[in-house]
Amino acid sequence: MKKYLTLNINQHTSKGLKSLSSKALVVGAYEGNNMNDALKELNLASNGVIKKLLNRKEISGKPGEGTYIPSLQNVKADRVYIVGCGKQGKDLSKDDLNKVLNKFISFAKSSHEINSTFIIPSLQVDQENDDWILQQLGMLAENSMYVYEAKLGKKNIFRNQLKKVTISYETKKRISTLKKSLKTGQIIGQGSNEAKDLANLPGNICTPSYIARMSKAVSKKYPSLSCKVLGEITSTSCSPAYGYPLAGTVVLSPPLPCPWS
Repeated sequence: MKKYLTLNINQHTSKGLKSLSSKALVVGAYEGNNMNDALKELNLASNGVIKKLLNRKEISGKPGEGTYIPSLQNVKADRVYIVGCGKQGKDLSKDDLNKVLNKFISFAKSSHEINSTFIIPSLQVDQENDDWILQQLGMLAENSMYVYEAKLGKKNIFRNQLKKVTISYETKKRISTLKKSLKTGQIIGQGSNEAKDLANLPGNICTPSYIARMSKAVSKKYPSLSCKVLGEITSTSCSPAYGYPLAGTVVLSPPLPCPWS
């Protein structure tokens, strides 16, 4: 499976943000005028610019809302983005969490830079933990980078500039645990992208027999998976209501005609 992004996670720190070499810096902010440590450092480096934006309500902190700052004084990053993360200490809904994470990702992509850094404050989601949050981030990041290129000429393929994201997430969990969760999410995203490739193939290519061959190839590559491809089905396996094969059957083309179709 193709991987579009390199995702790294480091020990959380708000120090040294002004001197980070990342071209695009995406920082999370809570609702209200209370700045977290990352915003405080940026505010100090920029001689109060962040505070002014907060007072003017240009940084709202509401989940998924964002502010783009093209050039922040005394900050090395070419572009600084602020992403709303909701109220500090309050649970986010899963929909709101996705809004937050997708905003981080969309800002990184829209920067047209090769690398980006995410500074994410502590987030709380009802009945979920930090492992799940990092898994969601990995999945959404990889999923968002999908580009169909299987049957397009090189000139017609759109290329995302973003290649690497470094993540700093405020948590008490060990980095090794979070790395595993991030990687798991990214693998899920890769699987989703693989499914998109199949769905986007022309119908005369993505036939049942083609899917069967691809399934066999995947099972050979990953020993933990097994694949059993059934031969042509009989008409008794068709659904009387719709005339289609029963779910779960891999059919090799050409299929037998169904008496109910």
